[in-house]
Amino acid sequence: MKKILILIFLFPIAVLCQTKGFDEKVETEIFLQQFFKLDSSTVYIKPSALDSEDYLCEVSKINLLETQEVKQINKRFKKSLNFIWQNNQFKNLKIISDSYYKKSDKDKLVEKLKQNVFVISKPIFIKEGNYCIFFCQTVCGNICGNGDLSLYAKEKGIWIRKETYCDWIH
Repeated sequence: MKKILILIFLFPIAVLCQTKGFDEKVETEIFLQQFFKLDSSTVYIKPSALDSEDYLCEVSKINLLETQEVKQINKRFKKSLNFIWQNNQFKNLKIISDSYYKKSDKDKLVEKLKQNVFVISKPIFIKEGNYCIFFCQTVCGNICGNGDLSLYAKEKGIWIRKETYCDWIH
């Protein structure tokens, strides 16, 4: 009987003391909504970033991390380029197939869609989800585009760019 009373007493305390775990899928959706400022507009993305312009980019240094942790993040970044985005994975993101993207004249593709096309990595969350490494390439035509690999910090629920490790522009 004592054991039951102790359990009844400790259970509510244990429930109240639990911290909410980090949910990568939810945080990815929040990050992408803020990054693309998604509301009702559609954003077109390639399914993977594997053959992107920035595949040689690396995080050089993050002040809040040790050198070994930075090396691990670079390995995770290279792996994230292989990630395949799926239709219906997140609201307002539409996938353009790799084959269609590769054979398309980018000027005509952008004109047909009436907007740019994006090539993105899967966000890499670090430090309990308070920081994120993210690659994004914007394709606005055959010889028009830009991209970067950046570190974002979550401040009061908003993702803010803090550092850029490599960027380029056509």
